[in-house]
Formats: sequence, C-alpha cells, structure tokens
Amino acid sequence: MKIPFAKPLFSEADEDEIFANIRTVLRSGWLTSGKNVELLENEFTELIGTKHAVAVNSCTAGLHSILMALKLKPSDEVIVPSNTFVATPNSILYTGAKPVFADSDPDTFNSENQSDNRRTSCRKSLRYGCTVRSR
Repeated sequence: MKIPFAKPLFSEADEDEIFANIRTVLRSGWLTSGKNVELLENEFTELIGTKHAVAVNSCTAGLHSILMALKLKPSDEVIVPSNTFVATPNSILYTGAKPVFADSDPDTFNSENQSDNRRTSCRKSLRYGCTVRSR
C-alpha cells in the first residue's frame, strides 16, 4: 500500500499573511531566536495550559528532547509505527534505547495492540508515533 505525504494547502489570504511574517522575521535579523520565538512559546503555553514550552528547530529535536526528559536507558524499548518518518526511530536511537516497529491496522492506521505485546521483551514500554497524512 502506498501512502503519499500530504501536500500543504493554504488559502491565498493565508499565504499572504505567512509571506508577510516571513519578510518581517528575515528583516529583523533573528531567524532562530528572539521575540518571535518567545512569543510562540508563551502563546503555546497558554493554548495548552502548561507552565513551560520550548521551541525547537525540528520534530527530531522535539522527540529527542522528550525522550531525554524521560531518562530512557539502553535497555528500554519504544514501540513505533512501521509507517513513519526516519526521525521517529532515530530520536530513540539517539538516547541509546531501542525502537521496536509495530504494524498498523489498515483500517484505522493505529498500531495493533495485541501484536505489540509480542514485539517487545520489556514489561513496561513507551509507545509513540508521528502522524503521516495523505489527501
């Protein structure tokens, strides 16, 4: 089964706003930090109701940061979907833990819980996944 990656779709008004904001950021001289990142972090904390949020440069960095905060050990295993981006298992490998791939149900695209139990040798495992969408 081929599942294509999704093509971004924006209205013309959204594109105009996005490009205007990109111009503003480029002209500010602050590409990766500064007031816009702080604003994003503050608005995100309010949106989800948490005390702290940290913006990172990629999903890989975000996943790696989460896994490091969980203090995974080399003996830990993390169940991941077999249909995912390379960042999903790589972020696990960066911590020294082991990714364990699980098939997805063809109707729901959720991992098949019964087969997952046979795929891992640990009693307690962490399960996460990344969304792969198509139109």
